[in-house]
Amino acid sequence: MVKAPKDPNAPKRPLSAYMLWTTSVRPDVVEENPDASITEIAKLMGDMWKEVDDDEKSGFVKKAATAKVAYNKELEKYKSTKAYTKFRTELAAYKEKEAKKPFKKDPNAPKRPPSSYMIFCNDTRPYVVAEYPDMEVTDVMREVASRWKKLSQKQQAPFVVRAQAAKEEYIEKVEAYQKTKKYKKYSEEKAEFMAKRAAKLKKTKRAESPGRRVSRKAKKPSRSRSRTPSRSRSRGRQARRKSRGRRSRRKSATPKAPKRSRSASRSRSSKSSRSRSRKASVPKAPSRSRRKSSPGKRKVRRRRKAVTRRAASSSRSRSVSRRSASTPKSASPAPRRSTSSSKKARRRRKAAGSSTSRSRSAGKRMARRRRA
Repeated sequence: MVKAPKDPNAPKRPLSAYMLWTTSVRPDVVEENPDASITEIAKLMGDMWKEVDDDEKSGFVKKAATAKVAYNKELEKYKSTKAYTKFRTELAAYKEKEAKKPFKKDPNAPKRPPSSYMIFCNDTRPYVVAEYPDMEVTDVMREVASRWKKLSQKQQAPFVVRAQAAKEEYIEKVEAYQKTKKYKKYSEEKAEFMAKRAAKLKKTKRAESPGRRVSRKAKKPSRSRSRTPSRSRSRGRQARRKSRGRRSRRKSATPKAPKRSRSASRSRSSKSSRSRSRKASVPKAPSRSRRKSSPGKRKVRRRRKAVTRRAASSSRSRSVSRRSASTPKSASPAPRRSTSSSKKARRRRKAAGSSTSRSRSAGKRMARRRRA
């Protein structure tokens, strides 16, 4: 068993009052009892110490107290040195090894059987030693191993059979031994040893980390993350209001187009209703929060704004062209219009004629009703 390391640089511990008294009394006791052993002399001095008066003891007690004070001062100085830290690391490593050591083997348990190779070694070793008497033990084992490697599977088969038979016998013996009282006693001792070792490991870990022992404040009782229905509804309403406000701001920021004729507005309203019905039929994608906008979304928004500005500028140009058409023409010949602009003009005339015809028919109906 490996002994625990001792610190050679540490100051020596002082003697107690009893040890100081024994150093002064031992030579007289040894002379009186020359044939007594060390243990017998120690017992005799112990009995004598019990009979000593308090006045005699007080002198040795004072000496021991002064020596202890001096020792504590030297020890405090020594703890600040590098030698002490080095010794502490060595002692911690030794304790870890001792803590990880397994429990002693069961002396009453049946021995494990040898393998086929070990059976061959036991049979051939005496022959090798007789052939080479001056050979060392390591060389003998090398020779036996080389002979085992040269054997074929058929030649190794009898040793394998013997090893298998020995293993079967061992299993039977273990099953019988596990039913005995000796095995139960050994298992109880092993369980106690493992429990004590676990407790020691906990103590050493706590002693090595004193800085982690910080007094933690008592935590407040954490509220449940599950939100109540009233809170969830109120938050949903607030989110809707914010989204409406944003939409209204965007609409106010975009320039509005000038008003058009009723016929054009009707045709556009019919188109918008159709597009709305198509959009309603298509399932909408889940709306995402607008707070965290990606660079791709920003580009799309900029493109939309540019399109709305172009539409506004085109509508303004159309209104200017209409006003110029209503003013009297000059003597200069009018420039030829493009086919697309002429088609648009024809459509507008038709729409204006249909609106005038409708108004006339409505006036005739009203006159007939009055007459009736």
